Amino acid sequence: MKRVVVSDIFGRTKALEALAFDIDAHKVIDPYGGMDLGFIDEPQAYNHFTEHSSVNEYGAIVKEAIAHYQEPVTLIGFSVGASAVWEMIGTHQLANLSGALLFYGGQIRKRTQLQPSCPTTLVFAHEEQHFDVQELMSSLSSKERVNCHRATGLHGFMNAHSVNYNQHCYQHYLHTIKAKPLHQCVSSCSFSY
Repeated sequence: MKRVVVSDIFGRTKALEALAFDIDAHKVIDPYGGMDLGFIDEPQAYNHFTEHSSVNEYGAIVKEAIAHYQEPVTLIGFSVGASAVWEMIGTHQLANLSGALLFYGGQIRKRTQLQPSCPTTLVFAHEEQHFDVQELMSSLSSKERVNCHRATGLHGFMNAHSVNYNQHCYQHYLHTIKAKPLHQCVSSCSFSY
């Protein structure tokens, strides 16, 4: 089974590459063609992403990047990457996709009607500025193949470049993912504290 990391708006960074290495990820997908654009902060990264891409376009990049894999693939997405994966697995069925683990994909709230084609665990931030996390989790938890978890960290807690980076949360989730054998899908991880 291949683990594939799908980046947030910062794209490919040294911190994301380190995370991917730590969890034995086979590949990192980002919306910028693999270039580290060296964003100074989140507003700069957000503006660049919204000017040059979209959730739908990013989902198409993810689909194309994993379509050729012959063995099962687990996608691990962050923020806009999580939302792009949600969009892709809600509109396409790929035989090689074994599951998805999606962290704080806030844009998922705009596409709650989608039904993922594979087992999916959604890890939401403890609070979000633009929506009620508990309400969104309640609406998604009833879906087949969807498991929701609420973290103690805020949006971006897994990204060292985010103002909300949380070392404790990062280590907890990293340890849980690493503990899952490579032949098992990380979408079935249990993240309880």
